[in-house]
Amino acid sequence: MDQDEKDIQLGICASGILIYKDRLRINRFVWPKILKLSYKRNCFYIKIRPGEFEPLEKTIGFKCENHKLAKRLWKTCVEHHAFFRLKDADPPDTSTMFPRFNSRFRYSGRTAHQARKAAEQANREEPHIKRTAERRSVSHPDKSKSMDDMEHKHPDENDRNDKKYDPNATAHMGPGGDARLDKDGKQKGPDAADKADRVKRDYMRLLRDTPEINSRSRYNDIKPKIKKDPRYDAVGNDRDREQWFNEYVDDMAKKDFMQLLKETPDIHTRSRFDDVKPQIKHDPRYDAVGSDPLREDWFDEYIKDMRKKEYLALLSETPEIHSQSRYSDIQPLIRDDPRYEAVGSEPLRQDWFDEYVESLKKDEYRQLLRETPDIHSRSRFDDVKPRIHKDPRYVAVESDPLRKKWFNEYVDDLAKRDFVQLLKETPDIHSRSRYDDVKPKIRNDPRYVAVGSDPLREDWFYEYVDGLRKKDYMQLLKDTPDIRSESKYDDVKPKIKLDPRYEAVGSEPRRAQWFNDHTQDMKKKEYLQLLGETPDVHGHSRYDEVKPKIMGDPRYKAIVSDPLREQWFNEYVNNLLRDDFRQLLQETPEVDSRSRYDDVQPLLMNDPRYAAVPSEAQRRKWFNEYVDDLVKADYMQLLKETPGIHSRSHYHELKPKLSQDPRYNAVSNDPQREEWFNEYVNELREAEGPHGYGAETAVISPGGKKTKKEKE
Repeated sequence: MDQDEKDIQLGICASGILIYKDRLRINRFVWPKILKLSYKRNCFYIKIRPGEFEPLEKTIGFKCENHKLAKRLWKTCVEHHAFFRLKDADPPDTSTMFPRFNSRFRYSGRTAHQARKAAEQANREEPHIKRTAERRSVSHPDKSKSMDDMEHKHPDENDRNDKKYDPNATAHMGPGGDARLDKDGKQKGPDAADKADRVKRDYMRLLRDTPEINSRSRYNDIKPKIKKDPRYDAVGNDRDREQWFNEYVDDMAKKDFMQLLKETPDIHTRSRFDDVKPQIKHDPRYDAVGSDPLREDWFDEYIKDMRKKEYLALLSETPEIHSQSRYSDIQPLIRDDPRYEAVGSEPLRQDWFDEYVESLKKDEYRQLLRETPDIHSRSRFDDVKPRIHKDPRYVAVESDPLRKKWFNEYVDDLAKRDFVQLLKETPDIHSRSRYDDVKPKIRNDPRYVAVGSDPLREDWFYEYVDGLRKKDYMQLLKDTPDIRSESKYDDVKPKIKLDPRYEAVGSEPRRAQWFNDHTQDMKKKEYLQLLGETPDVHGHSRYDEVKPKIMGDPRYKAIVSDPLREQWFNEYVNNLLRDDFRQLLQETPEVDSRSRYDDVQPLLMNDPRYAAVPSEAQRRKWFNEYVDDLVKADYMQLLKETPGIHSRSHYHELKPKLSQDPRYNAVSNDPQREEWFNEYVNELREAEGPHGYGAETAVISPGGKKTKKEKE
């Protein structure tokens, strides 16, 4: 049963875990989306990775009838995942002499991959199969759908991923989940799978670029508007097109429903669906979902996310928590807070606490990697390990596979940073650029080669182009008069729809979402202005005390959610404390870019602005941020004083010249130096005009189209 004590059924299959209620499938978790499986007492937990618009990981719990059923469910999941997703099963862990008090169950039989290989090597005569020219797909829609949702992991040329990544797990699956066969009836290899993945990504971009599609669209209505596009023809069969279309529309319906909940006033962590339903049931975004059980599930998911965010905020505000903290030691310090009580489940509190502490360990480990010289986008974990394995931040990570995973993530981030910088340096990339057109210009650059996977390059390229589109569109909204915080998208749309920056977005839901983001930012600025105008609001003010003074103001009423008002109020008050503390540091002559907190602390502690900061951890954090700002300012000044730096400069060419200056050495790590260098060079490029080419570059409008002047 779920958190509301309602009976549900779980099914484990080759593609993942399926959730049923009243014989209707209401959710599905494919194996690549699952980060962790666990059980505690009679509860079974699934931790899933966040989606595109979800900043945090989620843990979903299910209550079984007893402890044995929870354990049996967990073991079944472990067996299915190992059999269908791994190349070979994990060997038993015999590395410790100490007894373990938690289950170490592992699947030890042959995997599907091993069984296929054994069958291929079997010395037997192949049966005669009579083939015809016509070939039909043999996949079932449910199977194809589950395989399509699998995330795309792209191993680079150094094979940095650990052995649990199996390229064959999805390599032989086509867009519809059916096995793709060559003319001899054998499965095609990874190249075919990469092509199939790309076909689906291109088709999804086509749907996103079609403005008529919304969360209530039907495939047969949209089909005539997209069938002339080559990305439509590339799919090959109508079944896959319709299935992927339905996936896209379902995702839009969920995002719209979540946005509806955000806009609904007085939804808080203790809200119930039956109480909120009358407020939202007349909204078209409510009707678009179609199923009341699904609405309730998404509502519960939204409330759970709210609880988790507030609980994590509570943990971040508790100065005693560090990367080695234990839940049992911290629980007495936080259990009286209403955000602790709102979670409702003790296992969930502990799981979220463990996630938070693990994130602290990860931050410290990444800081160690930043401080380690000569780590770049082509580095390998085994080569770097001997240089860092004695550091306490390395030892604090529990296992070598986890260290390797976080190392690969860090190196991938470096590769992405370098690749995005390459795109910024490439002329004529605008909001309407296509990857295939730009690829020939950049393919010989080492930063292109370092990525190692063309689908990943393409994803990062379009992510960068989407950023250009959003930047142009937001500028269009700023340039449009009469847009106020209370403006509605449908009222403003006629004023902006003829602008090329509007057309460049391509997707109507994204235009509406970005418009809402813009008006939300305007509401926040007006609300913060209201707080600034309200007397007696200071660093120790409490929201409940200030609320009666401001609740009659229209800028207060414009915000529909009281938790959001309180969140912005706390941000404002926190910024007042931070600004006062930074002013204290600025007035202390002994504080410079080489200062350490422990050395300066005795000079500060008698000032009331020091005492006003609620915790020592917060003072130390703000001090380090202030010193980092001083270090950056000195480094930027060094770049300004260095001759020969221009908009086309590269960090590694100038590094020998810069490294002799103490302001260079004051920066703690080389990735940070390179990042700030690129930031400085990008500012030079923007100041020179489009891509640094000034008048010599073709005139391109912010939306990516040629201007009237150029056409003439």
